Amino acid sequence: MGGNQSPGVEVIPAQLAFHEDPANKDLLPAETEPAEMAGDDDIVSIGAPSADSDVRRVTEISGKVAEGHVPVVLIRPLTKENLWWIQNRPVVAMEGTYKGKLVFGSEKTPEGTRFRVLVLAFEDAAAADKLKAGASLKQLPEGVKTSSEITITVRNQKATGVEAK
Repeated sequence: MGGNQSPGVEVIPAQLAFHEDPANKDLLPAETEPAEMAGDDDIVSIGAPSADSDVRRVTEISGKVAEGHVPVVLIRPLTKENLWWIQNRPVVAMEGTYKGKLVFGSEKTPEGTRFRVLVLAFEDAAAADKLKAGASLKQLPEGVKTSSEITITVRNQKATGVEAK
C-alpha cells in the first residue's frame, strides 16, 4: 500500500483497472444483484438521479452533504468485476448542496447496463483527495459515512435524467 491511500483500501489506477465486456456477458442477472446498502442520509444523500431511474450514459448527480464533509461519488456496474469507479469531485455550494457529473462506462457500454451509485462523505479533505477520478476501489473505505446506494439503468434513448454538460 502506498503512502497516499486510506488504510485498508486498495486504489487501482485508472489505466490498470478498466475492463468492459461489449457483449454484456459479465452482467449480473437482476436476481443475483447484491442488496442496496442503506447509508447515513442525514450526513450525505443523493437527490438526483432517483433510484431505479433510466439515465443517459453521462448524467448529472445532485444531493446534500453536511457541513464539514467532502463528497466523493462512486459508481459500479453490476457485473462480475464489481469495482467502484471514482467520479470527478462534485461542486459543493454554501448551503451544502452538491452537483456533479456521472459517467457510466464508455461509448461501448451496452444499453440496459445497470449501475450502483454511492456518495462517500469524508470529514478529512486530505483523505478524500487520495481518491482520484478515474481510479477504482475493490472495497469501500472503512469508517467513512455514505449515502444510501441507488441503482440506475443506462438507457440513452429513453433516459429521464438530466444530461450533464
